[in-house]
Amino acid sequence: MHLAATSRKATILRSDLRACMLDGLYYAIMVGLAEVYIAPFTLRLGLGPVAAGLITTLPALIGALLQLKAPALIRRIGSFPRFMYWCAMGQALMYLPLAACAVAGPWLVPWFREHSSIHLLTASVFVIWMAYWTFGAAAGPAWQTTVGAIIPPKVRVGYFAKRSRILHVATLLSILFQGVLITHLVSPIDAQQHVAATPTESPTFDPILLVYAGLFIIACGFRIASAYHLGKYSEPIISPRQERRIHPFDAVKRMKHSPDGRYLLYALSLYTTAMISGPYFNPFMVDILKADQRPMFEAAPWLGPALSWLLAGAILGRIIALPTVGALARRFGPRKVLAVSGLLVVPGSLFWLTTTSPILLLVGQITFGIVWAGIELSMFLLNYVMLKPEERTSMLTLFAAGNELGKSGGSLAGAGLFLAAGESRAAYAMVFWVSTAARICTIPLLMRLREPDHDLPTASVINPGPPAAMPGERLILLEPRQSQTQHATPSNVHKPL
Repeated sequence: MHLAATSRKATILRSDLRACMLDGLYYAIMVGLAEVYIAPFTLRLGLGPVAAGLITTLPALIGALLQLKAPALIRRIGSFPRFMYWCAMGQALMYLPLAACAVAGPWLVPWFREHSSIHLLTASVFVIWMAYWTFGAAAGPAWQTTVGAIIPPKVRVGYFAKRSRILHVATLLSILFQGVLITHLVSPIDAQQHVAATPTESPTFDPILLVYAGLFIIACGFRIASAYHLGKYSEPIISPRQERRIHPFDAVKRMKHSPDGRYLLYALSLYTTAMISGPYFNPFMVDILKADQRPMFEAAPWLGPALSWLLAGAILGRIIALPTVGALARRFGPRKVLAVSGLLVVPGSLFWLTTTSPILLLVGQITFGIVWAGIELSMFLLNYVMLKPEERTSMLTLFAAGNELGKSGGSLAGAGLFLAAGESRAAYAMVFWVSTAARICTIPLLMRLREPDHDLPTASVINPGPPAAMPGERLILLEPRQSQTQHATPSNVHKPL
């Protein structure tokens, strides 16, 4: 009888590990093909640099606020895997209207401009992306709670280390594939044409927007495949109805004295200050440095534009760093890793102003990708050290909402500075300097972090290994992903420097 029960548990565990790996793999491919390119897509569509900056934060904010009802919906559905399945399916379907906008863009943009109502098209794209983030954010806390319960501690470290590397590689290759695809399918002449040059020109299909449309449809398919495997997870031992609900006011009160409150306050502050500059990385690289038109390697232009490599550089830094950062977290503890990484990330965005060389910019992206790997991993681990198991879903849900509120506030502050300074290179520089100054103010909060005194149950996740790959600013969170998506840390795979 005992052997039969052991064999059955082993079979269930193998099934869960396979489902978790495939879910993450398909999700990572979706992110690399489509999600990280939402800002360049917005620019190509003709909605402007401010819209391209805000689309990575404002829709995520609304989505995070709407998903505050997620714990109640989970309790009503009574199943973590079933809830995550439907959230992922809803997120996948949001790519279809985006694909339609990409195909019709050359006709839509001139018409809306002619009628002085381009803001309506901008709002439509934002609403679609808001729904996308709502579904993703709702799945995030449920995913963290589920994997923390169904994957045992004995295999957790090695499994998540392997899974994280695979997911990062998949995202990296997907990002580069998109860049190479545009390079080879679109002629240099077509690539330099803008969809709405003048209202009197006769619009034609934009080849780059057609590529975006195709990739959005493919990304939809990969997210559907991810949803299928999310539904294959076994139910965690903790029932959704046993989760303790934390009132938002109680969470705010904890930020003054309790270890978990101080931890969440620092995380909120870090991402808020980083997002003053983070959303304007893509517009700066496209508008000022023309990274979408310059090859990364002059001797091998077929390898794709510099923009794709710069986006991929942040992921490559994570791949390089994860084994070492994971070892450091196990030896010295995640809090010390966070302390060092939190200091090193302060001057990140200023590096964008120091050079126009694609190679040097790539080196900077890889370097600060390593730093963000330390932040993301340590926060992923601290989510399980700082937060009580029965409160984890509720606290992570509240954190996701607060995180997006702060990040959106940061991006709006950056937008205000950018517009006030005249939308020039000097305006970008002002945004990057203000972000750096604001990050310095987070250092005292970082120094106040202490681990809690309460004892956690042995079944809780104490050392789960590196975090899963997520869209840039969601890992965060979340990504924290999060935080916003099912995989912990996130708006775009690109993390703000």
